[in-house]
Amino acid sequence: MAGLLSDAAEWLASDSQAPGPVDRWRHYVEKSAMGGVCNHPSIILDRTAFTDELSLVYEDRGNSDAAGEGGLGLFVQKTRRVPLLASGPPRVALKGHVLVDGRLMGQPSARSGADLIAEATGLLASGTTDFFLFEDVDMTSGLWAALSSPPPPAKAVVVSEAEPVWLLRFPPRPADYWTERHSSKARWRFRRKAKQLEALLGEEVQLRCIRGASEVPDFVDAAAKVSAVSWQGRRLGRGIDGSARDRSFIGHAAELGALRAYLLGSASRPVAFAVCYQWQGHFAYQIPAYDPEFAEASPGTVLLYRILQDLAAQDVPQVVDFGPGRHEYKSRFGTESYPTATAYLAARGSVLGLLRLERQRQRWRARLHLSLIHI
Repeated sequence: MAGLLSDAAEWLASDSQAPGPVDRWRHYVEKSAMGGVCNHPSIILDRTAFTDELSLVYEDRGNSDAAGEGGLGLFVQKTRRVPLLASGPPRVALKGHVLVDGRLMGQPSARSGADLIAEATGLLASGTTDFFLFEDVDMTSGLWAALSSPPPPAKAVVVSEAEPVWLLRFPPRPADYWTERHSSKARWRFRRKAKQLEALLGEEVQLRCIRGASEVPDFVDAAAKVSAVSWQGRRLGRGIDGSARDRSFIGHAAELGALRAYLLGSASRPVAFAVCYQWQGHFAYQIPAYDPEFAEASPGTVLLYRILQDLAAQDVPQVVDFGPGRHEYKSRFGTESYPTATAYLAARGSVLGLLRLERQRQRWRARLHLSLIHI
């Protein structure tokens, strides 16, 4: 049974097959090998929590009618305003679709990636869309193999060079991770930074783990205060702003039992936080930020050190996922990695040329981003 790329509204309205589309979607999320709770229908279908417009759905039901068999890919509609010249304005608007999370959920078949790219190529050839964007795709996956050699007239424009996704897998005795992976001197430095942070605060540094829905409002308030002054928030536009979207998105994750966020600081002042999710044994380390007033004590390092201690002590995940990027701390704490890359898929010559200009600009921004990285 070949996979089909459908209009999202039509797919959601189709109820001729049992189980229905939302129930199948839920099962795909539950069967995903690398977590994916952020793609759960209770989050994506809440327009407060997920503000992007769901545009297309790719579903490959495999060789079975059982719920969750096969793969599911969600696309959101995006407009890219690409400069006509490498130096900047004027710009042209290109309309396309972005694959959410850069992967197919569930248990996609060996042909799912090729079927998806073939379906996308058909839409490109019809002129109804300008591009498809696949971000942070696992370069060992069937999807990347298909994307690298798309059928005519589509061509792929690789935006980013290969970037690793670092993972941490704890040994059979999780506490052994510290002695196996980090020298006694490195462990001493972690402890010294924590004491230095306490000296700057003038109070005991505490790590608070947030998992329940009732804890979300206070956590979001504290995280928003840190984000407002953090370099992640000011320079990169990443963080928590205390909006209804943040509260709804994180609240849904807590209701699903997937929230495992952390807040570091004293009883009176938050210093650093990380929004993290643990789902199906997969712990995703996302959106960390810290107050630069305490930068000399490396609060980001102290936060991650304390988080990993907590993960090794209770409810130990099968894998800790630091996400894509060349940040030094990821390779320092990770135990293995796999490569990812980002690519546009387009057909028309003029669009391909504009996307190549965008690739140059994005690579320049990536180099600038790396120059700003601190933890």
